[in-house]
Amino acid sequence: MPYAFQNNEDISSLILQADNIFEVDKDRAYFMLRELSLSLNNRVSSMTHKSCEIYIPAPEFPCIASKTLDNEGKNYNKIIVDNNFKYGNFMRDKWKEKESFIVLEHDIAPYPEAINNIMWCDHPWCAYEYFHHTGYKLYAMGCVKFSKYLVENSQEIPKDNNWINTNWNILDGKVINPLREKFGRPHLHYPSLAHVK
Repeated sequence: MPYAFQNNEDISSLILQADNIFEVDKDRAYFMLRELSLSLNNRVSSMTHKSCEIYIPAPEFPCIASKTLDNEGKNYNKIIVDNNFKYGNFMRDKWKEKESFIVLEHDIAPYPEAINNIMWCDHPWCAYEYFHHTGYKLYAMGCVKFSKYLVENSQEIPKDNNWINTNWNILDGKVINPLREKFGRPHLHYPSLAHVK
């Protein structure tokens, strides 16, 4: 069972202890550092894995994304995007909830376990690349996880970038670009996903 570290001093103390005994007892030092790693992973997991629901914004259902998840037996939420601004409104409302969530756009076909790979990844922001109709491979809003940590620490972005009044076809730039400026690139998963047109 990993140690329950209370603060950064506990972590620093264990690192120093492991360093001091390394020459005398390498196995014990390895065990201590392994426990530290497990505890840190658990701490990150608790920030990123709570309440991670899947949302499929689509003009109609069924769509390729919903059919793919149906075949996997995965639960998801349908977001009917029946006007140009509904996607932006949905994103703004989800951001206010300050919880982890996954967006899978209607024309993306994830392979089996692709959603699980980003859902259970410890990184706070994950995405898959896919081929755009222009022939370029890119990551945007096609299949992306936004963790509780990321959402809580970027509450200003929806308002600053006017998501509520943004047309669906340029929303990805108003979401992805400010997040990249603040947090850097998302953690990319492979292989790339199919973009069905």
